[in-house]
Amino acid sequence: MYRCLFLIIAVFALNGCVIGEQSAYETRWVVPEGNRAFDTKVIQALNYEKAGESKQARDAFLQIYKDYQSEQALENAFMLTLFNNLDKGDELNELAKSHLDKNAALARFSAVYHLQNGELQAAQSVLERLVKWDKDFRNYELLGDVAAGKRNFKQALAHYKQSKAHLSEDTKPNEVITLKIAESELLLGQSKNAQKELESFVDELDCTARVCLLLAKIYDDKGENAKLETTYLRLYELTRDESFVRVLLERMMFEEKYDKALEIALKYEFDDDLTLFLYQRLDKFREAYELALKRYEQSKDKKYLLIAAVMEFEEATNKKKINQSLLSSVSKKFEQGLDEHSGALYLNYYGYLLIDYDLDVPKGIDLVKQALKREPHNLFYLDSLSWGYYKQGQCGEAWNVMLQTMHDKEFSNSQESKEHIKAIQQCLSKGKR
Repeated sequence: MYRCLFLIIAVFALNGCVIGEQSAYETRWVVPEGNRAFDTKVIQALNYEKAGESKQARDAFLQIYKDYQSEQALENAFMLTLFNNLDKGDELNELAKSHLDKNAALARFSAVYHLQNGELQAAQSVLERLVKWDKDFRNYELLGDVAAGKRNFKQALAHYKQSKAHLSEDTKPNEVITLKIAESELLLGQSKNAQKELESFVDELDCTARVCLLLAKIYDDKGENAKLETTYLRLYELTRDESFVRVLLERMMFEEKYDKALEIALKYEFDDDLTLFLYQRLDKFREAYELALKRYEQSKDKKYLLIAAVMEFEEATNKKKINQSLLSSVSKKFEQGLDEHSGALYLNYYGYLLIDYDLDVPKGIDLVKQALKREPHNLFYLDSLSWGYYKQGQCGEAWNVMLQTMHDKEFSNSQESKEHIKAIQQCLSKGKR
């Protein structure tokens, strides 16, 4: 993964060099005194560029250079060609050659041109000449890119550190340089140094998406979960990309940190379905009930009404407050919420409730059978059906169904299963079929 990240960063960096040059050119034209033709051509070229007509702008600047020998026009033409992947790169590089020892911008563009064409040695040659008289941080950065292209990451790291050392106060800290240093250190097995480099950037400037993504990867690899959690939340606050919160919550749920996960889900008002799940895991049935009803009122999606029914019954069970009024309220919600699209879980849940409380055993059996059509080997649904037959006095049929669950020792040894087995066996001992 680190290798892939390095290549991505390198591409961004090359574009960054070009863009950085572009911003300076538009305001430092030197117009020959009284030369209105030159002035008009420059304005036309700049208007092409502003309108996004890069090729026309490049051709206009190139013609200005040929007519007036304006190095600045050549800089703009070269920059537009590299940045927009236009033709005439060879021609522009040839024209730039006579200026390489005195025009730093053209020298950098020539180096970028060679880099883009995979001509690493040629790029290195241009840059080594350039740094002898121009100490701009971008020159050392490009030397680092050349070394990285040669897979000499130790040398690349040295150049990137030189680049950082030559940053001016108004360019500190530099995200791209920081990332290149950290990536090089990771590729050299210097994870501790990479972490320190990235954390220093965050302390000085704050999180950026790329810096904190790489930091998160390091924290994850090292198992520094507290820092990882903080970084994911900072990334979410920075980008508003919910995937960061989702990944964090999934990790917490895997680690069974349900309280912490719920705290974050509520703080960031994240995903009601996930919040409902966390409420259930923490036996916060009243909160889950209220949220489910709220979602039903907002969306009219019947699944939320069914969830509310389940939560209402679970809360009453937990508090041992099941009465006729409660059963009536829960049944009403199930009757309103169930349809042909309802999940097997809800069909079985309501079916078992009707059976267990003798509200409507035949209907309960029918609902459980519908659930079993969808999940024929579900042990809980088989147990419900067996209990329904028992309630109807069909003890032999109940036992035959119960036998289909007996292979699972954990299930058959559960308290509820034991009670059902005992009741059915007693029924059979009395000679009932």
